[in-house]
Amino acid sequence: VRTIFERDKHRDISIKMRDPGQEIYLVDDQTIKLTGKKGDIVSVIPLAADIRATYKGLAYKLKNEQVCFGESRALRNYMTGKEAELDIMGPAVVVKHF
Repeated sequence: VRTIFERDKHRDISIKMRDPGQEIYLVDDQTIKLTGKKGDIVSVIPLAADIRATYKGLAYKLKNEQVCFGESRALRNYMTGKEAELDIMGPAVVVKHF
């Protein structure tokens, strides 16, 4: 049985859910660009043990560092300007943008 987190090698699937005030992205080995305002909160929630990430435009920057479930630097980070870029390397990760 295939799940929504499995991808065909020849397709790039992006899943984005939107609700007033927040966006939720399901990503897998992807770079996403967020647009918002200074102070918007961004959380990265790994769905597997071996996730690496690079954050640009967030208060707590990472550069190709491992991110673990529940880790403080993954939760409640915030944008330092109008744009942020997150490069997520590894299996599915949920990114919330408030």
